[in-house]
Amino acid sequence: MFDAEWKGKVSSVANRSKRLKAMNKRCELPSTEDLVSLKKFLVEEIQIKMETQHQHIPSMCT
Repeated sequence: MFDAEWKGKVSSVANRSKRLKAMNKRCELPSTEDLVSLKKFLVEEIQIKMETQHQHIPSMCT
């Protein structure tokens, strides 16, 4: 019985420590350069898609 109680207490402390370590883990944010690069890429892709789409849609005003 003592063995089971001891294992439960140790397991409880270990689980608590594990949860605290996970909560205190630093979350790395992307660098400003990466975000600027991503924005530039997305804007260019949107422009290309918009131009391509406009070329394939017949004009209603002809």
